Amino acid sequence: MKTVYILFAVVIISCFGCSGIKPTNATKVVPEEKVPLPTPIEKAREPNRPASLPEPPLPPTVELPVQPHVKKEVRPLDYCQKGTSLLFIMSPPYGEGIPGSSGKVTYCLESSGAFQANVTLNGLKESHPYALSLNGKVGSPGNDCLPEKYNNEGFINRMIQTDKDGSYKEEISIRLKPCEYIVKFLVKDVLNDYKVVLYNDDLSFTITK
Repeated sequence: MKTVYILFAVVIISCFGCSGIKPTNATKVVPEEKVPLPTPIEKAREPNRPASLPEPPLPPTVELPVQPHVKKEVRPLDYCQKGTSLLFIMSPPYGEGIPGSSGKVTYCLESSGAFQANVTLNGLKESHPYALSLNGKVGSPGNDCLPEKYNNEGFINRMIQTDKDGSYKEEISIRLKPCEYIVKFLVKDVLNDYKVVLYNDDLSFTITK
């Protein structure tokens, strides 16, 4: 009888092994589930997460055309008593004159409200910007009447541009305060640190109301 019980117990244990039944006190290991990261599109669709806005495009670069100087007939200053001054080439270290260049200024000795003049320049750089400058002298008449100041010297600039031949011929009008003036007339190279290329040290005129 003992033998029968032992065989019965062996059969039962064998059945437990065949059926895959494990003891209840065994710890079951569950593998960690990997959660996929959201894609950029899914992120953008999530609530409370605004989609990134594209950068605004840069404005296009607009290049303004350079207006060429057009030669035209300059009327004589018949309405006033005139003075004429030649312009001379400025030598280093005071400037950078261009060999062969020349200039002339014919101007009203007395005019109302503005300096009136006919300016002729030749032999300068082609299609190039220059400044015509009335430059005061410390202690001279009119220095304090000029609107701008540099090292206690008054001045006023008028921007011009030469033509394709490096010339300029134009009647100019520069508004000034009523005053008696004794000034320098300078032609400055705008693209070369305003260095003087042509000059005359002594223009005398009077501006009335």
